Amino acid sequence: MIKLKADSGPSVTLTEFPNAQPIVDPDDHVVGSATWLRKEYDVYLVRISLDRPANNWQIQITNDDSTPHAFQIISLGETRIRNANGAPGSNSLYCGHFPCACTIHEGTPTMACPHCNHYGRPG
Repeated sequence: MIKLKADSGPSVTLTEFPNAQPIVDPDDHVVGSATWLRKEYDVYLVRISLDRPANNWQIQITNDDSTPHAFQIISLGETRIRNANGAPGSNSLYCGHFPCACTIHEGTPTMACPHCNHYGRPG
Protein backbone atom coordinates (compact mmCIF):
# COMPACT_ATOMS: atom_id res chain seq x y z
CA MET A 1 0.00 0.00 0.00
CA ILE A 2 1.40 3.39 -0.96
CA LYS A 3 0.20 6.61 0.68
CA LEU A 4 1.17 10.18 -0.12
CA LYS A 5 0.68 13.36 1.87
CA ALA A 6 1.32 17.04 1.05
CA ASP A 7 2.16 19.29 3.98
CA SER A 8 -0.31 18.52 6.81
CA GLY A 9 -3.09 17.54 4.42
CA PRO A 10 -4.78 14.14 4.57
CA SER A 11 -2.88 10.97 3.73
CA VAL A 12 -4.12 9.54 0.41
CA THR A 13 -3.91 5.87 -0.54
CA LEU A 14 -2.74 5.69 -4.16
CA THR A 15 -4.47 3.50 -6.72
CA GLU A 16 -2.91 1.57 -9.57
CA PHE A 17 -2.22 3.27 -12.93
CA PRO A 18 -4.05 4.77 -14.79
CA ASN A 19 -6.32 5.83 -11.88
CA ALA A 20 -4.58 8.80 -10.28
CA GLN A 21 -5.74 10.10 -6.90
CA PRO A 22 -5.86 13.83 -6.10
CA ILE A 23 -3.50 15.00 -3.36
CA VAL A 24 -4.75 17.96 -1.33
CA ASP A 25 -3.12 20.39 1.07
CA PRO A 26 -4.48 21.28 4.56
CA ASP A 27 -6.86 23.84 2.99
CA ASP A 28 -8.34 21.14 0.69
CA HIS A 29 -6.69 22.63 -2.45
CA VAL A 30 -5.56 20.04 -4.97
CA VAL A 31 -1.75 20.26 -5.18
CA GLY A 32 -1.26 17.30 -7.49
CA SER A 33 -2.21 13.75 -8.30
CA ALA A 34 -0.45 10.42 -8.04
CA THR A 35 -0.67 6.80 -9.13
CA TRP A 36 1.55 3.71 -9.06
CA LEU A 37 2.40 0.81 -11.32
CA ARG A 38 4.08 -2.53 -10.55
CA LYS A 39 6.58 -3.76 -13.12
CA GLU A 40 8.67 -6.90 -13.34
CA TYR A 41 11.27 -7.63 -10.65
CA ASP A 42 8.88 -6.06 -8.12
CA VAL A 43 9.71 -2.54 -9.29
CA TYR A 44 7.00 -0.10 -8.24
CA LEU A 45 6.83 3.18 -10.11
CA VAL A 46 5.04 6.07 -8.41
CA ARG A 47 4.11 9.00 -10.62
CA ILE A 48 3.39 12.32 -8.94
CA SER A 49 2.06 15.20 -11.05
CA LEU A 50 2.35 18.56 -9.29
CA ASP A 51 -0.25 21.29 -9.81
CA ARG A 52 0.86 23.56 -6.95
CA PRO A 53 3.91 23.62 -4.72
CA ALA A 54 3.80 21.95 -1.33
CA ASN A 55 6.57 22.37 1.20
CA ASN A 56 6.57 18.94 2.81
CA TRP A 57 5.78 15.72 0.92
CA GLN A 58 5.58 12.40 2.75
CA ILE A 59 5.34 8.90 1.31
CA GLN A 60 4.38 5.84 3.31
CA ILE A 61 4.91 2.31 2.00
CA THR A 62 3.22 -0.55 3.84
CA ASN A 63 3.83 -4.15 2.87
CA ASP A 64 0.35 -5.70 2.98
CA ASP A 65 1.56 -8.89 1.27
CA SER A 66 2.22 -12.15 3.12
CA THR A 67 5.73 -12.25 1.60
CA PRO A 68 8.35 -9.98 3.19
CA HIS A 69 9.67 -7.25 0.88
CA ALA A 70 12.37 -4.63 1.28
CA PHE A 71 11.74 -1.30 -0.43
CA GLN A 72 14.27 1.18 -1.73
CA ILE A 73 13.13 4.63 -2.82
CA ILE A 74 14.83 6.08 -5.87
CA SER A 75 13.98 9.19 -7.84
CA LEU A 76 14.56 10.27 -11.41
CA GLY A 77 17.65 12.16 -12.44
CA GLU A 78 20.01 9.58 -13.90
CA THR A 79 19.50 7.48 -10.77
CA ARG A 80 21.18 4.11 -10.80
CA ILE A 81 19.16 1.20 -9.50
CA ARG A 82 21.10 -0.92 -7.03
CA ASN A 83 19.58 -4.02 -5.47
CA ALA A 84 21.27 -6.44 -3.10
CA ASN A 85 20.54 -9.42 -5.31
CA GLY A 86 21.48 -7.64 -8.54
CA ALA A 87 17.98 -7.68 -10.07
CA PRO A 88 16.92 -5.86 -12.18
CA GLY A 89 20.57 -5.12 -12.70
CA SER A 90 23.16 -3.47 -10.52
CA ASN A 91 24.23 -0.10 -11.87
CA SER A 92 21.43 -0.13 -14.46
CA LEU A 93 19.96 3.14 -15.66
CA TYR A 94 16.22 3.70 -15.35
CA CYS A 95 14.43 5.03 -18.44
CA GLY A 96 12.31 7.72 -16.79
CA HIS A 97 9.33 7.55 -19.18
CA PHE A 98 6.35 6.57 -17.04
CA PRO A 99 5.15 3.78 -17.05
CA CYS A 100 8.27 2.30 -18.69
CA ALA A 101 10.58 0.44 -16.30
CA CYS A 102 13.50 -0.15 -18.68
CA THR A 103 16.58 -0.52 -16.47
CA ILE A 104 19.15 -0.69 -19.26
CA HIS A 105 18.18 2.60 -20.91
CA GLU A 106 20.63 3.62 -23.63
CA GLY A 107 18.60 6.35 -25.34
CA THR A 108 19.79 9.85 -26.14
CA PRO A 109 17.82 12.96 -27.17
CA THR A 110 18.46 12.02 -30.82
CA MET A 111 18.55 8.20 -30.69
CA ALA A 112 15.88 5.87 -29.29
CA CYS A 113 16.85 3.26 -26.72
CA PRO A 114 17.10 -0.16 -28.43
CA HIS A 115 15.48 -1.80 -25.38
CA CYS A 116 12.41 0.41 -24.78
CA ASN A 117 12.34 2.69 -27.86
CA HIS A 118 12.25 5.93 -25.80
CA TYR A 119 14.37 8.97 -26.57
CA GLY A 120 16.21 11.01 -23.99
CA ARG A 121 18.79 10.63 -21.29
CA PRO A 122 18.08 8.11 -18.52
CA GLY A 123 16.01 9.30 -15.59
